[in-house]
Amino acid sequence: MKTTNSFDEQIEFKGKAKTWSLIFIAVGIIGIAYGFLSGSGERTFANLLLMGYYFACVCICGVFFCALQYVAQAGWSASVLRVPQAFARVLPFAAIIFIVIILAGLFTTHTGPNEEGKQTVLPYLYKLWALKGVTTPGNENYDAVIAAKSGFNASSFHAALWAASTSPSCPYTAANATFVRQKPGMLSLSATSSAPG
Repeated sequence: MKTTNSFDEQIEFKGKAKTWSLIFIAVGIIGIAYGFLSGSGERTFANLLLMGYYFACVCICGVFFCALQYVAQAGWSASVLRVPQAFARVLPFAAIIFIVIILAGLFTTHTGPNEEGKQTVLPYLYKLWALKGVTTPGNENYDAVIAAKSGFNASSFHAALWAASTSPSCPYTAANATFVRQKPGMLSLSATSSAPG
């Protein structure tokens, strides 16, 4: 039995659902504004970061569910498939919101005490990691624990990790993965290595 999934259908909010959605959006915006205006900007950015992460993760789960149903050609999920499809449609917006929260938290600064009580200019997010001179021995902001972890926090480390995981010689890239049908209705992912040897 072959099933098809349409990604063109949309959920439309009408009536009370639309009204309540707009009310809760307004309450959220007022809560965020109150968080910044009451002097709790650091806590507000931390909550926004957590909210943005959860929002993006729920959208990614919707994409995964839709992809799994499509690959398995499942027919049972036809009645509930529109909800994860709606999550999937929102993923680009969730990613943009998440990136904006991170960038705003890192590049918006305030004057506050560091862990030793000295007044310094700090970003709202990751304040201890982003202090000037935190990895430089002899600096007043030097922290040995953060300095030891600085190699993992460097963008060059993440770029090298990404390059290694996407290289053609990596056995777990999409180009080297093949689906093997073991029994009718069961798929298994098999990694084939293109490395010599």
